[in-house]
This record gives sequence, structure tokens and C-alpha cells, in this order.
Amino acid sequence: RYEDWSDNHGNNNLANEYVYVQTKIHPQELGYHSTQKAIQLSLERLQVSSLDSVLLHKPRCWTGICDREPEGTWHDSWVALEEAVDSGIVRSIGICDVDNQLLDELLQK
Repeated sequence: RYEDWSDNHGNNNLANEYVYVQTKIHPQELGYHSTQKAIQLSLERLQVSSLDSVLLHKPRCWTGICDREPEGTWHDSWVALEEAVDSGIVRSIGICDVDNQLLDELLQK
């Protein structure tokens, strides 16, 4: 865990030189503003100024995964992720657990 590493190394600003920092957006946090908030929370919790990678963990919510409906869709989240890359806060983005149809849709954006 990154938190264990940073506690033992004291200088969190050096983390990105030694550790590839990746986080995932839970499907419950899908939506433009929710994704922005989740990125900011990750930065604060991990005590870093940027993230190497942010992934959308799942493209949608379903019973047993989410205890509330997300504010938006993976499309909205993707826009927030692209903006985070453009601003330099995130270096790379991706999405997990998708089928070919969703991947094709994403690649056509």
C-alpha cells in the first residue's frame, strides 16, 4: 500500500520517482463532478500532487456493487478524466471491465 510506503519514507514529494501511483474510480462515483471529487480525494489521501494513472473501475453500477445511484455515466467521468490529463494532474487514464462495443464507442470519441 502506498500509505505504508509514504509513512516509512517521510518525503511524499519523491513518491512519483519511486512508485507508480494508480487509483480507480468506483462505479458509484461515475459522473463528471463525482469523478473530479474522487480524483481530488485520491490526491489528498495519497499525499501526492499528481497520479500516474486513473482507471474507471467499472462502466456502470449494479446491485451489490453500489449502495446508491451514481450522479452520471462513464461518459461523464471520461470527460473529467480527459480534463485531469490536460491539466497535468493525471498522466494516463483507462477503463476496466468493458466489452468490445463499449471499447469501440470510447475509441470513436
